[in-house]
Amino acid sequence: MRLLLIAFLQVALADPPKEVSGYIGETITLPSGAEPSWTLSDIYWSIFPNNTWIATYDNKEENTDRISQYKGRLSLNIKSGDLTIRNLTTKDAMEYTVDLTNAAGKNNENKIKVTVKQHLQKPNIKTSPAGSAGEDCWMVMHCSSPDKDVGLSWQVKPPSVTNYPTINPDNNSTFLLVFLNTTQNPVDVTCTFSKNMENTSTVVTLKYDGKLYFVVVTFWNM
Repeated sequence: MRLLLIAFLQVALADPPKEVSGYIGETITLPSGAEPSWTLSDIYWSIFPNNTWIATYDNKEENTDRISQYKGRLSLNIKSGDLTIRNLTTKDAMEYTVDLTNAAGKNNENKIKVTVKQHLQKPNIKTSPAGSAGEDCWMVMHCSSPDKDVGLSWQVKPPSVTNYPTINPDNNSTFLLVFLNTTQNPVDVTCTFSKNMENTSTVVTLKYDGKLYFVVVTFWNM
């Protein structure tokens, strides 16, 4: 009974895996956790419960093309033991294990959990006239997002331009009614999505000359 209790405490007190996150298409580096004073003689990075090697350094030979999923995307730092993954994909989201041995024969094992996120997709704005009379007109703007649970907002410049925003109950699209006339300078209307400290926007520039509507669309991130 005492042996079982000791074994349980050892498992319960084990350090959780370190976490590293990145976005699709970007580059991340997984820290090996090696002691800075160590001179590494062996490095084995693996995945899956069966410890499939993906990058190794053994007998002074480095191999980062062991399996097709990572071929051409890995870089191994043989001094620190850190592993860099380029062109991140959703398939890279899993737990990684690194086994280290130093020149004195000491061993160490660490686990790193990788999560892969996707940047917010650009707002899609559709514009259509709601009615016009001579020098005045109304423009309806619909801004929608393929992402869920995003924050939506409009900004109109100059702010003196008359406009009426609304947000749909599903919280992934919003409408804006904008008043234009031929005496105005071009009007910039920005639709912004926000989620998890990330913002992305689409800017539409509107101009009405009494007959035609001119629309210019630009995109930007924050």
